[in-house]
Amino acid sequence: MADDINEDSILFWLERVVHWNTGDSSQVANEWKQMEELGRFLDSLRGVLQALGDVEHIFKCLPSVGQLLGRLCGNLIVLSQEKLYSSLMQCVLVFCNDNPQTPLEVKAKDWALAQLRSSVAFPSEKISTKILDMTGFTQMDLIETYIAEVAKSLSSALHQPLRRWDPASNCYIPQNTVPIKNIKQLLDMCLPLVGQAAMAPVIENILIHLSNAQYDDHLVQDFLKEVALQRAGTPSYTVQVALWLSYIPSLEQSVLQLVDRCTTGMHCPHQEMVKRINSTHLPQACAEHHQVYAVVTRMLSTLFIQSGCAGRLAILISTFNQCIHEAVITSKLDVRNSR
Repeated sequence: MADDINEDSILFWLERVVHWNTGDSSQVANEWKQMEELGRFLDSLRGVLQALGDVEHIFKCLPSVGQLLGRLCGNLIVLSQEKLYSSLMQCVLVFCNDNPQTPLEVKAKDWALAQLRSSVAFPSEKISTKILDMTGFTQMDLIETYIAEVAKSLSSALHQPLRRWDPASNCYIPQNTVPIKNIKQLLDMCLPLVGQAAMAPVIENILIHLSNAQYDDHLVQDFLKEVALQRAGTPSYTVQVALWLSYIPSLEQSVLQLVDRCTTGMHCPHQEMVKRINSTHLPQACAEHHQVYAVVTRMLSTLFIQSGCAGRLAILISTFNQCIHEAVITSKLDVRNSR
């Protein structure tokens, strides 16, 4: 595409940009579609500018290139897209000579730095407001989009293996976990957003990360306590187990709730008790995680002794053990079938 970079192509894009900057909301959809094409053009233009090298030679071959780049530096949609903005700035900084020798090079460097400063200093809230006005989106739409993008980025950062294969030692070695300082900042930021649907993947990844990394800090415990208290709806099995492994009081609460459901009120038939037990996912968690099994069995044994060996509790413990046994068998079958 570099062969197509000439004064005619510069004028073609200049006409488009002038039209964009003076257009109305009816033209925005088409403008967004052209951004990918513009990005490819700027990448090719950067290569041509670098090949031309000398500023005087650049302006001789492409007289309107400065006007095009300057107008792009004032375009709201270009400024709002990270990749496109980066391509634009790389073109602009070609004109920024470290040691300008001629008046034209000095002027070109001043111009390039001015474009950089003005684009960086452009108020982000003005970009957001203008784009809202142009597209018809509401402020809530924009906030939800921002939260979704932040959630996606944070989930990606947290979703990393905790160990890696080291060919030199021929074994797995631990990966560096996220520093506790960064975790604290993340928890402070995410705690008010626990109830946001878009943040659910982040909260899930935080819980899983904490259960594996085992940070010993009071702020982590406070966060887990709040998540347990504010937890809405039915969390996924993975999230529930991560919370149990990270915050034992949450596991203890789940056990007490199960005991209450199965031993108080009217007699609970066997099949109904099995259904209630399995609905908690506690048997599956006990089958897959020794830590969960140890806590649950110790609690049930203690409650049984303290109750004076109550008959209902004895039936619950017996049924619970059967459910664990079935969960172990199912887990082994799943492993064999996945091979």
